[in-house]
Amino acid sequence: MGKIVWLASYPESGAYWFSMFLANLVAGSSHPCSSKERDLIVPAENSAKIYQPFFKRPLREVSMRELAEKRPSVHRELAKRANEFLFLRTHNAALRHYGHLTVTPESTASALYIVRNPLDIAPAYAAAKGRPIDRTIALMAQAGRLLGKSPKQTYQVVGSWSENVESWTSAIRGRILTIRFEDMLHDPELQFSKAVQFLSIDVTPEQVVLATKNSINSILQAYKKSGGHVSTQLSPLQSLRAGVQMRGKMQLTTQQIATIASAHRDQMHRFDYWV
Repeated sequence: MGKIVWLASYPESGAYWFSMFLANLVAGSSHPCSSKERDLIVPAENSAKIYQPFFKRPLREVSMRELAEKRPSVHRELAKRANEFLFLRTHNAALRHYGHLTVTPESTASALYIVRNPLDIAPAYAAAKGRPIDRTIALMAQAGRLLGKSPKQTYQVVGSWSENVESWTSAIRGRILTIRFEDMLHDPELQFSKAVQFLSIDVTPEQVVLATKNSINSILQAYKKSGGHVSTQLSPLQSLRAGVQMRGKMQLTTQQIATIASAHRDQMHRFDYWV
């Protein structure tokens, strides 16, 4: 059995919040973790820092095919080095690319998959990338979609929203827990407690409560640093809910809703997202 615990999701599905919870839980600090601290505790699988040691030349010169071929070796080495388990974030769909799996079975202990209504993802994803909503909707329906390399990251095979969701929640066999972002927003302590129990992490209910509180404050602090406004009249959780609602499906037109529903009908039905 492997040691990697995957925290997987399609982009803008709520895994950032979940990763902040895990980081705060592991850190056990009285103050909220920063994004940099989160990156140390729950690193991204496609981080250039992880892959660069496996190549003698700069990653910018390494092809996607070479990265795909090397990925299983990288996962096995990471699992080998881990003391107990290693959290890794990913937006990769769980499939093959250039003939190689994006998730290496023998290195995997379990997985947490965060799913979110695509009607809410579309406007949030568009805003995060500064892209028109219609363009974002089209990209969300693009099978086999790739996110290219950057100086800090290797590429990712995100696929379409439906492809990503189905690959993890239907195609994957083994220890996987799927959590809806909407349920996290409704009762974060309950959902985080389920995850802790699923992962058999030895912590107290009080530690879960503190990590939940700190994870929300971590998000709000990062939002304020980026220039966002956080109301002082609302609780942290209420502020988070309000921010999510402002960037949700209320921004979509009837036609945009119909386009998303048509493209993702089956998976939306599975998770009670049907309009």
